[in-house]
Formats: sequence, C-alpha cells, structure tokens
Amino acid sequence: MNKQSHIPMKLADAITWSRIVLILPITVLVLLHLRIAAGILVIVAFFTDFLDGYVARKTKTASKKGAELDSRVDSVCAIAFFAWIIFLFYASFLQYWYLFAIMISLIILEMLVARWKIGTWTGLHLYSEKAGAIVGGIALALLFFLGFQLWLILPAVIVGSLGQIEAVIYLLKGGKNLDAKSMFSD
Repeated sequence: MNKQSHIPMKLADAITWSRIVLILPITVLVLLHLRIAAGILVIVAFFTDFLDGYVARKTKTASKKGAELDSRVDSVCAIAFFAWIIFLFYASFLQYWYLFAIMISLIILEMLVARWKIGTWTGLHLYSEKAGAIVGGIALALLFFLGFQLWLILPAVIVGSLGQIEAVIYLLKGGKNLDAKSMFSD
C-alpha cells in the first residue's frame, strides 16, 4: 500500500470512529435532557455512517477491515440509541417495550448467526439493512425534536426488522459476502 492510499483509509476510519466519540457528548446531553442539542449530534453521527463508506469508496480504500469496523461501530451506536430512547421516553418505552425487544432480538440474532456461519460478529451491508438504518436514523433524530411518536417508531421497527430477517436468511443459506446487496446475491 502506498502512502497516498494509506491517508484516505485513515480518514474513512477516523470518520467511522467519530461515531463512537460522539456517543459521550450525546449521552451527556441526554442526561441533561437537552434533547434538541443531542438530536443535532445524532444527525451528525448518522451522517458519518454514510460519509465513511462514501470516502472509502471514492478514494478506493474500501476494505473488509473497514466494513467490519463500520458494522461494529454501528452495533455500539445502536445500543447507545436504545439506551437514550429508554432514558428519555421511559413511560413510552414501557408501553411499547415489545417493539424494542423485536428490534434488539433481531440485531442479536443476526450477530449470532454471522458468528456461527462466517466467523465474525459483524453485520452485513444489505440494501434492506441500509434502508432500515436510514428509516431508523431519521426516526431517532426526529424523536429528539418531536418527542416519542409511535408513527415514527413503527416504520423503523418494520423496515429495520425486514432488513435483519433478510440478513439472517442470507447467512443461513450460506452467504458469506459482508457487502452483498441482497439475500439473492452470491
């Protein structure tokens, strides 16, 4: 690897790691009930989830290691997002706990099946999972600005769950490509 291609890879990885770094200030803002400020940082974190892959592809430095890092950081962020929702909207969470249980269970199931079938804890990058991330990210950001709204949560649960289910099917049928586009991919 030459020096020139090494620098953009560091940039893409730094963008990925910035999502982890943003968890602390967002958590502090959530604990202080500064939802709008936290929501703004959530939007920044959400944006970095797309920016890291874009930078890696445009600079031709995309790699399996970078995709695995992105997936692991996404998992850590998902745990933080659920914790923030529980803290900020505890009464609503208790009322609709089963929706969150479905989402968390499917995320864990995909990770376990991935570990069993391909030897890694990381998730896939199927289009359906990307759609779930987009819908979920938008819903999460809007929760910070609008408060708990079931009409925001339901599409995130439905689209996110379909993505997780597709990923599990893909893995169970023998798929091994972390960057497959659908369960019908090789």
